[in-house]
Amino acid sequence: MSQRIIYAFSVIFAVVIATSMLVFSYYSAMESVARSEEFISFSVLDQDKKAYNYPELLRKNENCTLWIIIKNHKHEQVTCKVMVKIVQGSITSIPVPMEAYEIRVAELNPGDVWEEPVNLTMKEVGEFFIVFELWIYNKAIKDFDFSGDYLVLPVNVIAA
Repeated sequence: MSQRIIYAFSVIFAVVIATSMLVFSYYSAMESVARSEEFISFSVLDQDKKAYNYPELLRKNENCTLWIIIKNHKHEQVTCKVMVKIVQGSITSIPVPMEAYEIRVAELNPGDVWEEPVNLTMKEVGEFFIVFELWIYNKAIKDFDFSGDYLVLPVNVIAA
């Protein structure tokens, strides 16, 4: 009878260990999925807040409005910086190594959406690229890191 009791305890112990490992694996996988779902969405939209009617042809000194939209899908507060750069000629690298035409900074709590209009007035005639770069504040280095998210809009500016 003692052999049967030892065998029963061994089986119960093995089932408890296997169940514990399954539960641990499940929670580890769910935590990994939750972490991979953390991101920041970045969009640049036209004057009607749609990704449809981007300006391709502008007149010199004419105002053009575009919308920057950022949503924080992370579980922590983030500070974002959008750098708007106007490039005449070719773009050889992103981020573009030049001073920004305009810089916008936003602090977003988890789930926050930030919408900001950007008014551009082109002062010269020619072919340009309007570059929007998203930078995220990195607490470890106490500076902004380029996120890898950007948008490039080609525009042709003609005389008024």
